Amino acid sequence: MKLAAEGFTLRGLCYEKRLNEQSMKKQKTDYEKLIFESFELAGDLILKYYKEQESVSAPFEMSGELIEIAVQRLPFLHIQSGNPATAIAKLRKILQALDSPRSSSMKQILCRQLAEILLRGTCESTYKEPIDNKNLTAATNNNEFVPHNLLEEALLLLLISESYANRDAVISRSPDDEPARVRTIQSASAVHDLMAISLVQRQQFSFLAETYERAMKYSFGVFHTWFQYGLSLMCARKFRRSLLVFKECARIDPNHVLVHLMMARISLENLDMIDEGIEYGMTALGLTKEEYLRAKCYMTIGIGYSMKAERSKLLEEKKRCRQQALDWIQKAREGDSKDPLIMFHLALCLAQNGNVNKAFVYAKSLVQARPDSVNALHLFALLLTAKKQWTDAAKILHTAVAHDPNNFTLLFTQVKVAEVAYGLEEAVVRCKNILDMWRKLYEICPPDRTSEPSTQHAMSQVQTTDMTSDKASTSLKNSMGHGRMDVEETFSVIDSATLSSGAPRQTISQPWMMLLYIWTRLAELYILLNRIGDAEECLHEASTISSSTYHYMYMKGMLSLKKRDLVEARECLESALAIYPNHWKTLHLLGVTMSQLDHYSLAEKMLRDAIELDPSNHEVWSSLGCVLEKLSRFEESSECFAAAVDLEAHSPVLPFSVIPQSFSFC
Repeated sequence: MKLAAEGFTLRGLCYEKRLNEQSMKKQKTDYEKLIFESFELAGDLILKYYKEQESVSAPFEMSGELIEIAVQRLPFLHIQSGNPATAIAKLRKILQALDSPRSSSMKQILCRQLAEILLRGTCESTYKEPIDNKNLTAATNNNEFVPHNLLEEALLLLLISESYANRDAVISRSPDDEPARVRTIQSASAVHDLMAISLVQRQQFSFLAETYERAMKYSFGVFHTWFQYGLSLMCARKFRRSLLVFKECARIDPNHVLVHLMMARISLENLDMIDEGIEYGMTALGLTKEEYLRAKCYMTIGIGYSMKAERSKLLEEKKRCRQQALDWIQKAREGDSKDPLIMFHLALCLAQNGNVNKAFVYAKSLVQARPDSVNALHLFALLLTAKKQWTDAAKILHTAVAHDPNNFTLLFTQVKVAEVAYGLEEAVVRCKNILDMWRKLYEICPPDRTSEPSTQHAMSQVQTTDMTSDKASTSLKNSMGHGRMDVEETFSVIDSATLSSGAPRQTISQPWMMLLYIWTRLAELYILLNRIGDAEECLHEASTISSSTYHYMYMKGMLSLKKRDLVEARECLESALAIYPNHWKTLHLLGVTMSQLDHYSLAEKMLRDAIELDPSNHEVWSSLGCVLEKLSRFEESSECFAAAVDLEAHSPVLPFSVIPQSFSFC
């Protein structure tokens, strides 16, 4: 019976060869019928032979090239003829019959083939479940898993195929086992690629990373598997492990440009390894001659120097790094003038270097070309505030918030613009709206502040703007809509002009830190309105979340200063500096406090330290001028006042550093 099945398979293959030699349509149709008939008979004979051997428990072998061709060819012919449903039914029937351990290699191939047909040739509307309602009850009573949709069946098949591939994997590195090892890798890679197609669409990156991790035992030196593993870890926000995996990829293929670019991106965007990121970008630049890739390398290096400038504490080094960043990004612009991401970073870099007019031209062109880009709209709005066009800036921010209503960076910028353009009362209303939005987004959980509140609504991306990090922004992403958010506790500094790697790492979760910042921002507005009681209530709410953060202590010091309690204000601000020494707003306010305490030398020291951190802030220069005037150093005082006037003329409502220096255009 097995020989007969192999004979029909050979006949079908011969007819296929004759079919390619025919030119007349009628002859082709006749041959197609004969091909179908041959493989149908071969498949039926194989299944019948298999069942007979199983019934008598006789030893037999379900392998061989012709046997595999016979089983796999018929579903493929049905797909070619436009009948994928028939092919799926045939494969399901064969898989139900193959339940012996001796048919594992065949079953592994067929599971993968059926999953591929489901993923690539079937849609949800035409999908039919593998079991009818009559048998569904029996399967449920037996505690059997029954897939109810296309994705569940495809993943089940791929997991079965992967389990067979991992179980039968050839790990030996001896030359004699090389062909078998290559077949193992090829078979497993096909399954992993299909799993990536299905899981990435549903953002199940952690599950995909676990799948690739299981394949590591037989994937030594296999670049494709390692690179996919690194990408899945990166998407799962496991950045340090991802960087280590990409380093292994670089060892396997030292000349692969994308690997070095990915290492540079992770180092700069996620791990705050600025010097290493620049070095990886330089390495990538030396490996490619293609103009568009060189432009990407130039941009990466430029972003690295821009981040280095933001974290630098020395004024001269800050200026030098900003100029280097501008030079590199201009080179990227020359290499690829149509890349919107390069144009965005060029505009941002020009703005940070004080060239507001030229940055405005680039940002305007970018907004016209990409009116849906939130970061471009945000930058354009800040440039409008630098030109004191408050109404236009408010309109642009309204458009940006309409595109991304959960972007806290935009919302707090909107509050600041409202404060200047429409008054403090309007800013209070908008800040309360942010508080209401936070309550809608998050379900308040018991007071375990180290755990994150569960989300009520799936958010594809929420740009957060807390004050406790060395990064410009981070994203909150749900793993699968209702799952726990895998979020690094990193925050951006919305009220600082400079960002520093010395920012303290918080032990409470990011959503709670966001709530704390909302309360402190609302307290600041009430202080400016001289509503001391309301400000105290807001700070009390903030203290229930955490009273040991530097921005809470800073706001408490501001409230004490407003109440003319200078001693308490000094104590609170010194406590804030002890937590985070590089917060320029705390240094500024402490300098003002020291000045009111008649400690002018200390006040000068604090204000000069603040200028070192943020040389572009006109308020600090003005305060320093007042202190120097009281010290009777009138010439230096006039220079400080002149610098303050010059800076205020083109100063945005918030520093440009609140905009994330992202490697993806959004």
